[in-house]
Amino acid sequence: MRPRGMRGGSWWGGAVAAVLCPPKIGKDQVIDIARRRRVLTFKATRHIIPARPVGVDVPLSLLRGTSLSVEEANERLWTLLSRRRVRHLPTGSFWMGRRYDGDLYVFETPRGAPQPCRG
Repeated sequence: MRPRGMRGGSWWGGAVAAVLCPPKIGKDQVIDIARRRRVLTFKATRHIIPARPVGVDVPLSLLRGTSLSVEEANERLWTLLSRRRVRHLPTGSFWMGRRYDGDLYVFETPRGAPQPCRG
């Protein structure tokens, strides 16, 4: 039996070919899987972060530099970020073509500075 509105193999005017409803995975299941050294399918769990910094664009030299201590790298990162304007976007906002469920704090690149690669 076809669902109401389904004609000739199309449903909702052909806009939907299938609907996927994966089972809910609880915290206990995730811990059990991890203890057994198994992995979950890609994107099987979702982390909701209440506030997310975006546009930070950390130079690779801070991440790869073996000559810097963690304290020195943190100081340089602080200096880099303190020069930027931070714009707050509330929950549900779109940034770079994606909708975010939590608040965003966008670190904007100063005018005249090289633009980060976003693609």
